[in-house]
Amino acid sequence: MEYSDTVKKNGNTDTIVALLLIAVMGLMIIPLPAPVLDMLITLNIAISLSIFLMAIYIQKPLEFSVFPSLLLFVTLYRLALNIASTRLILLNGSNADAAAGKIIDSFGTFVVGGNYAVGIILFLILIIINFVVITKGSGRIAEVSARFTLDAMPGKQMSIDADLQNGLISETEAKNKRRSIEQEADFYGSMDGASKFVRGDAIAGLIITFINIIGGIIIGILQQNMNAGSAAKVYTIMTVGDGLVSQIPALLVSTAAGIVVTRSSSEGNLSSSLVGAVLGTKQVARIVSFIIAAAAMLPGMPKLIMFFIAGGAWISSMYIKDRQGSSSTSPSGESTGEKPAGGPMTAEEKARNEREELASLIPIDLVSMEVGFELIPLVDAKRDGDLLTRIGGIRKQFATELGFLIPPVHVRDNLTIGSNTYRILISGAEVASGTVMMNRLLAMNGGTGDYDIPGVDTVEPAFGLAAKWIDPEDKELAEISGYTIVDPSTVVATHLSEILRSHAPELLGRSETQELIDILSRTESKLVDDVLPNIMSLPEIMLVLRGLLTEGVSIRDMRTIFETIAVHARENKITSNITELVRAALGRQIVSGLKTKDGKLYALALDGHATAAFREAVSISGGQPGIVPLDVDHARNFLSSINDGASAFGRTGTMPVLVTEPDIRKAVWELVSRYVPGLQVISYKEIDRRIQVHTIGLVNVQ
Repeated sequence: MEYSDTVKKNGNTDTIVALLLIAVMGLMIIPLPAPVLDMLITLNIAISLSIFLMAIYIQKPLEFSVFPSLLLFVTLYRLALNIASTRLILLNGSNADAAAGKIIDSFGTFVVGGNYAVGIILFLILIIINFVVITKGSGRIAEVSARFTLDAMPGKQMSIDADLQNGLISETEAKNKRRSIEQEADFYGSMDGASKFVRGDAIAGLIITFINIIGGIIIGILQQNMNAGSAAKVYTIMTVGDGLVSQIPALLVSTAAGIVVTRSSSEGNLSSSLVGAVLGTKQVARIVSFIIAAAAMLPGMPKLIMFFIAGGAWISSMYIKDRQGSSSTSPSGESTGEKPAGGPMTAEEKARNEREELASLIPIDLVSMEVGFELIPLVDAKRDGDLLTRIGGIRKQFATELGFLIPPVHVRDNLTIGSNTYRILISGAEVASGTVMMNRLLAMNGGTGDYDIPGVDTVEPAFGLAAKWIDPEDKELAEISGYTIVDPSTVVATHLSEILRSHAPELLGRSETQELIDILSRTESKLVDDVLPNIMSLPEIMLVLRGLLTEGVSIRDMRTIFETIAVHARENKITSNITELVRAALGRQIVSGLKTKDGKLYALALDGHATAAFREAVSISGGQPGIVPLDVDHARNFLSSINDGASAFGRTGTMPVLVTEPDIRKAVWELVSRYVPGLQVISYKEIDRRIQVHTIGLVNVQ
């Protein structure tokens, strides 16, 4: 109902605007009586004055975003009135006084004293002011503003993306900022075109006036049998009155256009900005007062008037001094805590500022990256650096794959490290670093490269692959030779992604856990209330989620995780055991990425001796987390057997997988993960019975 009412209201408004535009067109065709023309001219003056005042009182230009369209409508309306008044002047000019309306007659007789020569001069001066000064200047400003605004759009967009990925603004704020940038570009682009309307209106007013004068004289002499002098006086006075009536509103609108386009970088209304600028420094007012007082001493000068103005300027300077000196006291007499403008800082203020600066150094960024001097272009949007955009993409990818949003990555330059070096820090401690060569490309040989291309030997930092930094002109040769080519930004982003993935459990804290629970409670509030805090506390749930992330299991399916906790955690509150039960519930998700395209699962399996050895070790350790006390010879043989079996996965094109019994899976993973990274250890409980498991080897301890 509310939507339909809005549509109906907007539809009615559109109809009214369309009818008004049609009526304006009708003014050019339908003859109007003089009283109606007076009313329309008065309305034109009122509209122009309203536009002028709006331009003064708006806080920022975009608040008057409809101004370009309004400028077109007002210009069209004013030209239609010119046509209507011209018709009355030429048809009835010789018949009666105020033949074209009382307003035009008043401007022609009272304003210029009935002297058409004065009227013509005054009219020409208004035309020159409007055409040469205001419209030309505002048109140029609009043109330059439109160009600069469009040129600055990419940089502003990237700045918003950087603020978003750094967590400085929310997604909603980013959308609003992007919309504001688009509106700003549209506004100044429209103002560039609308300024041509104002300029054309001034030219049209001048041409129409001269046509009216010449046409009136011809009509007066040939049709009204008037002598040349009488015809010139009658028609010129009325035409000049019509021109003044038209040009004064045009001057108001042109000035409004100039005010709007010249305030592109300022906020606050015009009056406060002007007062703050003009009365902002007492020295200016005092110098002006002194100069005017000195000029009053010259012979022939109006001393009384000039001394009066000089005194006013000096009094203003005294007011400015008092206003600045008393800024620390509010009208109620209470201290506002503001420092007097231009005054020195007190010892207390200096100490407070120093404490604030030192306090700002204490917090540690959870995730941060430092780059050397030569790598600054990677994060500088003005130099086409896209690393910040890539980091934002990494955060979105983590949210999709792992199920939670990692904290913002704060990137800063560090001149104390190597100029082409970068460091990745978690909780202020370095966890990884690397070097990249700007203006070069990284070529990685995935085993298919059959040609030794020239370049600087290096190691790809994310996966430890042998690589070379090559010149961009050798890119095509390297690709033909079977090398994989990436740019420096991709190298850094990939390394960061892998580091964040391996440290994902550390990035999930209480606040991130609570955020996930809040999201779940929107749809499963009863389930959340049952689990938290009756069955498990927030820290315990966090440990379960961290246990899943440690092995790369996504926690996106919070509903299944909470349902498993609700069923099993009442009897067993050991978080490691609950984690294993949750893994079994998420088995379909875990195994989905390990299968082949035809749904088969190729895996290694433990033989009976290996299973028995691990069960014995688990029994000895009492089920405590950590590496179980497996016999040294057994452990050595076990790892050797796994390495031999893992090589067989190269033929399947899948990740190495080891399948164990559920009760020893965690113990096996604790040992394997330290020496055979990348090997996935799953239990039989995690495998759907419909999946075909193909055992390609047995792992033993003998």
